[in-house]
Amino acid sequence: MSAGVDWDEFFKMIRADVESRLREAFDQLGAGFEPFIRGEGVHYTYVGDRLYAVFEVAGCPRDKIELTAQENQITVSAELVSPPSPEFSRLYPFTRGKGVHRVLRLPRAIDPSKVEAKYDSGLLFIRAEIAKPRGVKISVD
Repeated sequence: MSAGVDWDEFFKMIRADVESRLREAFDQLGAGFEPFIRGEGVHYTYVGDRLYAVFEVAGCPRDKIELTAQENQITVSAELVSPPSPEFSRLYPFTRGKGVHRVLRLPRAIDPSKVEAKYDSGLLFIRAEIAKPRGVKISVD
């Protein structure tokens, strides 16, 4: 340990500097762009009035993928291919079960009727429109 160095304070300064630079960079991109967000096997961002998401479904054939969308979440369930021999069942991804189940809870509502999906090379690409705010005019007596 080095004498005279307050490592906690040093890392606080570095973190504050990085956060400041990131805020500045996103501010320069303009309104309508939000940073990229990543979770376990799910990556997403909002750009303008759309949500873009990628679900990792490696080892799952297209016809075994089920996608459902609600205003506040997207759910992907998929069944893995069978291993060619029992020895492979001890390896990833087979050690994680017989399939993939991922739920993306959304901070902004989407319109479930306006969701598009494309599957390519183990990745499920999803594009959805942000739900338009619905208001009801209320008369005041």
